[in-house]
Amino acid sequence: MVRQFDGRGPATRLTDLVLNEMRLGTPSELIHAIYDRGLQRSAVAGLADVVQQAMLAGDAVAAEILARAAGELVAAASSVVTRLGMRVMCSPRYWQAASSGPSPRWPQT
Repeated sequence: MVRQFDGRGPATRLTDLVLNEMRLGTPSELIHAIYDRGLQRSAVAGLADVVQQAMLAGDAVAAEILARAAGELVAAASSVVTRLGMRVMCSPRYWQAASSGPSPRWPQT
């Protein structure tokens, strides 16, 4: 949403959703809350539900954020598996969905 605000990125529903959730008026206020007032990481992490709502509504920016987060989780898990010498059995469908990039919908279980 900050990229939308400063012109580096596309429009996103996240702007209104995040500002509403955090009771802020502008993206500039969010920037100040993070950098000047030391917004806690838990508050930022608490926005995950808002990002998911936006993704489910078709927001491409939110889908990209969640896809990147999923990719990082897969990379972290893969690193642990490799370091521990473990062998993991999983459905190729889930592995492919987690590592193939942005998707507007996650696989149903």
